[in-house]
Amino acid sequence: MSSSIFENEIEMGDSAPEVMDVRIDDCDKSLNHSKDEETELTLVSPPHNLEDLQGKGDDAENPHDKEDFLMRRSRARGSVTGIIGGDAGSVLPRLNDHFSLEMPSSSVRFRHAHIRVFEQANNQFIMEETSTKDEDGRVKGTNVAVKYVNNATTGLKMLRAGYSLVSVFVGGFIFIFCLMLLLFLFVDLASKVGAGEHKSSQTVIGFVGALLSVPVFVYGLSSMMAMVASFVGDTWNGHTFLRTFGNWKVVITEWISFTIFLGIPLVTMTITLFAKLDDWWAVSLLTWFSSILALFVFFAACLLFYDISACLYLIEHVDDPHFGQVPDSKWKILVLMRQAILLRQVYQWSGDVKKNFTIAGKMDTTEDNFAKGRDASSEYMSLYDHATQLNCCGKFFTEVNPPKRIYSLEEVLGISPFITSRSWSLEKIFCRDRKRTRAVTVITGPSALTPEQFKSSFACAILGGLLSTIVPLGLLFWMGYGAGLIVVVLVIITLCCLPTYCSTWHIRNQYKKLINSAEERKRREEKKRMMYENAGQRSKMLLKNRRKKAAPSAIASEAVYQVVESYHISRPSRTFCYAVFFAEVCFFFLWPLILLFVAGNWQMGILFLCIGFFSLVRHYLNASVILQELGNFAALGSKNVFGVNLTSKRDMDSVMDKEWKAKSRLSAIISNVSRGKARVVFTWIFGIFVLVVLGLFFAAATHQNTNPAENARNFNLLNDFYYEERPNLPYPTCQMGKGLEIPGYKETALVDYAFIGSITYAGDNAAQLFLDGYFGENKVINNPHIVQEFKEKSENVGSPAIYKYLTVEDRANFGLVSVRGTVNAWDMLADAQLWGTAALFQVLRAFLPVGDVFTPILHQIIQFVTTLETQNIGKVSYYKEISAFIKYLEDTEGKTDIRVTGHSLGGGLALISGAQTKHPAIGLSAPNAMLSRRTFSPPVTVGELNNFTFNIVPNRDLVPRIDDVADLFQRIECRTDANNFLGCHAASRSLCEIMWTCGSGIRPALCICAMKYGYPEPLAKEGVNSTFQEVCANATF
Repeated sequence: MSSSIFENEIEMGDSAPEVMDVRIDDCDKSLNHSKDEETELTLVSPPHNLEDLQGKGDDAENPHDKEDFLMRRSRARGSVTGIIGGDAGSVLPRLNDHFSLEMPSSSVRFRHAHIRVFEQANNQFIMEETSTKDEDGRVKGTNVAVKYVNNATTGLKMLRAGYSLVSVFVGGFIFIFCLMLLLFLFVDLASKVGAGEHKSSQTVIGFVGALLSVPVFVYGLSSMMAMVASFVGDTWNGHTFLRTFGNWKVVITEWISFTIFLGIPLVTMTITLFAKLDDWWAVSLLTWFSSILALFVFFAACLLFYDISACLYLIEHVDDPHFGQVPDSKWKILVLMRQAILLRQVYQWSGDVKKNFTIAGKMDTTEDNFAKGRDASSEYMSLYDHATQLNCCGKFFTEVNPPKRIYSLEEVLGISPFITSRSWSLEKIFCRDRKRTRAVTVITGPSALTPEQFKSSFACAILGGLLSTIVPLGLLFWMGYGAGLIVVVLVIITLCCLPTYCSTWHIRNQYKKLINSAEERKRREEKKRMMYENAGQRSKMLLKNRRKKAAPSAIASEAVYQVVESYHISRPSRTFCYAVFFAEVCFFFLWPLILLFVAGNWQMGILFLCIGFFSLVRHYLNASVILQELGNFAALGSKNVFGVNLTSKRDMDSVMDKEWKAKSRLSAIISNVSRGKARVVFTWIFGIFVLVVLGLFFAAATHQNTNPAENARNFNLLNDFYYEERPNLPYPTCQMGKGLEIPGYKETALVDYAFIGSITYAGDNAAQLFLDGYFGENKVINNPHIVQEFKEKSENVGSPAIYKYLTVEDRANFGLVSVRGTVNAWDMLADAQLWGTAALFQVLRAFLPVGDVFTPILHQIIQFVTTLETQNIGKVSYYKEISAFIKYLEDTEGKTDIRVTGHSLGGGLALISGAQTKHPAIGLSAPNAMLSRRTFSPPVTVGELNNFTFNIVPNRDLVPRIDDVADLFQRIECRTDANNFLGCHAASRSLCEIMWTCGSGIRPALCICAMKYGYPEPLAKEGVNSTFQEVCANATF
């Protein structure tokens, strides 16, 4: 803040010297000092002239009185501009707290020293100023020592780590909620198409509404995630940002934080423990999660309010006749909103030119005077910028002459990092922000980079670009992709890195120029020194005076940095701005909103209304745009948006603190949310996710035939060959019992289920041929007519699920349902619908330290997220048709002993339906259902999953690791190369692994095991003259 209070004291003329004793809490607000300091200080008014103090120092008996005299005399000589605590020559009181600090500094007087304390999250920087005196006790000057203090104890760090962990979990929940919202937006449409509504007008309307709502959804959700990132960071830093909200005292803010983060959860835990609840930890954790989520909602609401408030206040200070005058009436707020919207449109739709500069020169020179060191490396104008200057656009755009400078946010915030010899490191260079335009590299002077450091920086920049190119290419080569794709990726990466190479080369050239200039200057100085030594007395005096005059500029450091400047070269008319504004609101907000409600998607319609309103407010009432127009924060803080003056003398102390809080708060909002990197990153994430979902939707919508093709798989069964059981310990479940075995085939039950799950991908006729070859002719029968009869009789069946119904000879009450796995886009959307939420929460849990502590509440949170599902999605959920078919077999066919099996998606559906209908289910590489158990209709319990489901889990297969596995499962090996990520999920490979390990028994061996997957060749039975190679010579896979 400003030190003008003390400067005004210096300029006092006629008043006699006087001493005022005041307390630090009376004046520290104007100096950004801590309010809870009670240190006494002395404020000394200067005398009119030096004679008033002559002769008074020797009469002082008290050493403190003598020290006071010396202070006053030094001040009279003009060496002091402000005194806090009483020392002469004080420097620290003149330091102003910039709004980029996390919190204002505290000023104290301790042991005759001025101290400024700068608080950070876990440490303090202390600036301590002490006076130096000569032998006679006279003040010669001051010394300032900068100290670092780590004032965070281990307990504090652990405490912050604890509630920061829960904050990250809450942030992860919001992120997953956003992803699933975008997914369900299109799954709802896909469900209608899958139910046969291809030509329905409601489906077309819903698709158009969903497509138009995507930009608003992505913008709003990415802004919300930027708020989440800011909230999590502020939690770890001790709520420094939260302290700037409102006019509350720090004590109130701290008690609110304590209550939310610790008080409520600990009280809940205590109550549940005394109540002896079995799930006390789950209840306490859910309370903790809910309280922090509520605090985030409050945090986001306050952030939005202060952003809008600052926008409406700052727009009043934009001196531009294009926006008109602001009337002082009851409609003032609406007029300010109109002007803010107009300025936002002008900023967005003006024609701009961007100039890239490499600035080089002395650091004590203003940037505007860098005429010789200013190297305009490039200028850029888009096609739109050129179009605004065409004659045909003259009615809508006016030329701006001279072009108007638009300040960057770094200029507005007034912050630039410096790269010096002490702050330099290779890792900083390698991980530098390549888009930062104001990183200042010091190349001459006492803190300049050494030649070795600069050369290493240049080499690191080039090496970083090369590594960024080579590593992805090496990964593609390791994964076995062809040369064509590798070349395409190489070209794309090279084009992306080319601007970085060019800018690095420009900086190198500027560096060489400045180094050469510095060397030339040294040679001139050496020449002058030689002339000085050889000159006469009069010439020495002249040279000495010249060198004194040149000294300030000669010792100034030199720097080089890059600048990107934007200029408005054309401005849209007010009519154009208003027309585009109404078009944007109607096209991207009102129209999608109406279409979503007309299409019957009420959940998405309500969410779009909330997120759309939030997005419109954030987009059009944007304080960062106004700051770029003004160029600084100077206007902020003198009064609020309602016109109440805060700068009265009566309230001066509190106003200075409020002004710093307003600037600091807005700076944090702009840096972390409005223009933060987090918003850009999440925009890319959500945008790519929407493109993937849209691709799946179009693939599903254009897929007409969902029936498998005949002979989709060819196993080439070998009845004359067999595999022996491995001599080492085989899988314990090779022989399955307790209700899981197929009647009459207990010894080979595990391999039999794997085979049945594999042939489900084949057509009905091919499947029967495989069954006859594997089990024996007509031993196991495929019954497609019963499946078709069920679909015709059931009115509510509409999912694209494919499954087969098998019966066993001489077992009238037995039936086996085998469900096909993922084949097309429909199946992928079903996978995402059923297990997407659980999979994302598993990733979040694995990412967090001790993330397993959240497992007891995951099923409840997943259930909450899936409330986004509409009724249309529920109608076509695959598992509902499978469960209904099992019920149909019980009621119509009289089957009481039913098994359910399947591979991949089919196995997951089998586990769900088996638990719902209480029939044994065996999945092969199947996603599980433990975390998602409450999202199904009807929901399943932990006991039902543990008692009726069994999963075969190949190693390195990611699919059966989706969701948490139940108690019954069998891990098997995956014998494939490490770069084959999808190979372990193949049903035929798992079949071969089980057959080779458990032995084929009475079942035929397969050609595919040895010929494709590299397993040993099976053994020939007695009396067989043909070899394996001869039999499988013509086998196809």
